[in-house]
Amino acid sequence: MAPCNQPLAQLLDTEISQYETFLNVLEEEREVLRTLSYSGMLDINKRKSECLAQIRDSEQERASLMSTLSDYSSLPSPETRSQYDRLHKLAPTIREAMTFNRHVIERSLGRVEALLSLWSHAVSDSSTYCPTGNRQSIGGHGQFVSTQG
Repeated sequence: MAPCNQPLAQLLDTEISQYETFLNVLEEEREVLRTLSYSGMLDINKRKSECLAQIRDSEQERASLMSTLSDYSSLPSPETRSQYDRLHKLAPTIREAMTFNRHVIERSLGRVEALLSLWSHAVSDSSTYCPTGNRQSIGGHGQFVSTQG
């Protein structure tokens, strides 16, 4: 390997590892979504943010390194080509995992909205008590519905 490709190869290895870690966190997120764990989601969101910050930093470092390497006329080594191929193969897998998780989140939020809607309708059908102590339900429009003993 050409000496100028060594730092690039190390950086690409780091990026591959970071993307694989991010993919693992997305897979863990899927499990947390299935259990609807609030604390689990807080942890996952924190870890996703940390992973993305590390990936962003590595991408910036790679861009800086590439600008210094562009002065060299050497072609990328077979190792760096292989690393780029691995990165390109990880991208669609990460996209698919993110899309799947987004759909799970949207479905979960839809269920929560439906439950909240049912709950708000149940709350709006209030009950009152008669002077005799019996409970009487009043419909949403103030109409008498029933008397319960």
